[in-house]
Amino acid sequence: MEFKPGNIVKMIDTYWHGSLNESRKDIGKLFVIEYSYGEKYGNGKCYGGYSILSMENGSSSSWWDDSQLEFVEDGNIDLIDELKRKYEEIANQAKDIKWIKEHFSKNLPTDSILTLFHKIGYNSAFEQNGEFYCLTMDWLSFYPAFLLLFGKEFDLMIKLLDGGNRKDRDKYLRNFTALYNEIHGTDKKVGE
Repeated sequence: MEFKPGNIVKMIDTYWHGSLNESRKDIGKLFVIEYSYGEKYGNGKCYGGYSILSMENGSSSSWWDDSQLEFVEDGNIDLIDELKRKYEEIANQAKDIKWIKEHFSKNLPTDSILTLFHKIGYNSAFEQNGEFYCLTMDWLSFYPAFLLLFGKEFDLMIKLLDGGNRKDRDKYLRNFTALYNEIHGTDKKVGE
C-alpha cells in the first residue's frame, strides 16, 4: 500500500528480521506518515520507505517500508505540523539543564545527551550523519564521567578524565568542571 503524508499508521514490524528480530516498545503504536523518500528526494511518487512521526511525542523515525506499517485511517496533513510542534516542546524541555539533572539516567533523550555534549565541547558524529549508533557509542564513552558529575563525585570525575590519552584532555577537564559547578552551584577547580 502507498501511504500519503498525514495518514495514520500502526507499526507492525521492526527493521530486523529472523534471528536478529528484537521486540520493540513501538510495535502497535500509532504514527503519522511525514513523507516518502520518493516524494521528497525522488520523482514525486511514493517509494523507497517512509519517514514517520510518533503520535505520542512527535519524534521522527526513517526508512520504514510498507510491510512494517499498517494503515489505520486517512488522518490529515495538519497532523504533521502539530506533531512537530509537540516534539519541539518536549525537545526544549529535555535541553533544560535543570530537567536533565532531575531526570539523569543512562537512557536520557537524544536532545538531553546532545545538550550535555555541547556543554563539554564535544561534537558527536550523530549531528553530521544522523546515525543513532554514533550517538550511542559517544554516550557510552562519556557516560561514566557524566554519572560521576551528576553523582557529585568531583574528584573521581577528574581522575577519570585525567587518565588516558584524549587529545582534548584539558578542554574536557575545564568544561566538565564548569558544568559540575553550574549544576551543583559550586566553585570547584581542578587540582584543589
